[in-house]
Amino acid sequence: GGLGPVRGGGAGDPNATPVATFSKSYGGPDDDIATDVIQTADGGLAFVGTVNSEIVYGRPERGDVWFSKLDADGNVLVQRAIGDRPLAPAGVSAIVKAVRPTRDGGYVLIGTAASKVAGQEISDILVS
Repeated sequence: GGLGPVRGGGAGDPNATPVATFSKSYGGPDDDIATDVIQTADGGLAFVGTVNSEIVYGRPERGDVWFSKLDADGNVLVQRAIGDRPLAPAGVSAIVKAVRPTRDGGYVLIGTAASKVAGQEISDILVS
């Protein structure tokens, strides 16, 4: 299971033990990996990582970028697989390292995209 947002045990008590508000698992039977998680302005969470299970659109490619937005109770509000169909050329793999909120209420995903061109692997910065 995953650990949800934590809240302190007492108002203003710096020694209070944080208490998880939920504990849930996300993903499927294959290796689905979160690489970054942030608490959102509405008290929920947003995370990014790599999806290898058929959980988002039914048939994501192994290694697609995975973005998920959860409410404060851990319920999935938004879930997307972002991969090389149709957003990038074939043969591209992407690894997202971070998710950050934007001023307009959206999110920016930051990482790297690697592809093979003429047998040589090339890496670029990915901002989505």
